[in-house]
Amino acid sequence: MSQTPSVEEGSPIERTAVRLLRSSVDRSYHPEVDVDWDAPDVPGLRYVPDRYISLYGTKVFERMTEEEKIRLGRLEASALASWGILAESALMHPMLKLASVSDPRSATAQYALTEVADECRHSVMFGRQINTLSDRSYNPPMIARALVGITALAPLSATIFSMMLMVEEILDRLQRQTMNDETLQPRTRAIAKIHVIEEARHISYARVALARAVERTGRGRMALERLIVAVGAAVIPLIMVQPAVYRDAGLPPLRSAWTALRNPHYHANLRFFGERLVRVMNENDMLEGRLVQHLWRWSRMLPEDFVPQSKRTADV
Repeated sequence: MSQTPSVEEGSPIERTAVRLLRSSVDRSYHPEVDVDWDAPDVPGLRYVPDRYISLYGTKVFERMTEEEKIRLGRLEASALASWGILAESALMHPMLKLASVSDPRSATAQYALTEVADECRHSVMFGRQINTLSDRSYNPPMIARALVGITALAPLSATIFSMMLMVEEILDRLQRQTMNDETLQPRTRAIAKIHVIEEARHISYARVALARAVERTGRGRMALERLIVAVGAAVIPLIMVQPAVYRDAGLPPLRSAWTALRNPHYHANLRFFGERLVRVMNENDMLEGRLVQHLWRWSRMLPEDFVPQSKRTADV
């Protein structure tokens, strides 16, 4: 009888899974009861800090009333939650695959299933959040939803774990700024806190998994994987701006989207959200190559003074 393939006992990835399983027992939440869904919104409080609204700093934003600014922030928060659900769905596929190819006795398999359970709860939480923010959901484009299906077929690779980190690190960076911000609605802060605490485990695992995947991938294959990840990074500024949000906020949809995409404050936010992600990508040699770096610069997440890891090592 053939045996189920297992992760090496005592390997970094298995040790990480053991630690994160313990953390899951100690620090897990149930949004159905840990978020007060019936509490009314507090008048005057925001749903997202003004500085993170896509039009912040533009003349359009300066002309808006306080009520209009709060409404735009609320709708952008709703759109982000819709993206969050799609992202959580995409993240479940590789973890289910990891569980299916690992020895079910291993911490790796058991942690993978635990993470899937986390993502299921988060998706329900985001869905309920949308109900409190808007009369509709801002579904991501069809092509983005189609790509989720592709993740179910993709191998467990540096590309997959990089994409997981791309979603998790960016959202984590934003929510860490909102979870303790008393100018925001209590429900917004509660949701951010739950997601930050539980996603910290997912980020820890994805980082170790990425390092392991890079170590096991040949040079030619790595060049392709870097390029795929860079293309994914390059489209982030585009997909985070949805014209329908501006239309529902009473603004010209296409003109407002164009203004947001050219907004220096929006670019600065992208660099801030991607700061940790870029560092992790660089440490794992995922930013090598001129074309790759050009695409990452297009994402607005790469700092102007960026130096690839290989160049730093060569200069030492």
